[in-house]
Amino acid sequence: MRQPLLPQELRRQTGYPHELAGLPDERMEAYLRSRLAEVPIEQLVAM
Repeated sequence: MRQPLLPQELRRQTGYPHELAGLPDERMEAYLRSRLAEVPIEQLVAM
């Protein structure tokens, strides 16, 4: 199975094997949206 590009790049740059690595490309958007929904808006604005 081919690893999606985002987790490949995260691992290349940080050495951290992110949980996205095992997620198929077609499920990645839904995963990211669900995870971002958990972040308080104040944290996003402060970035």
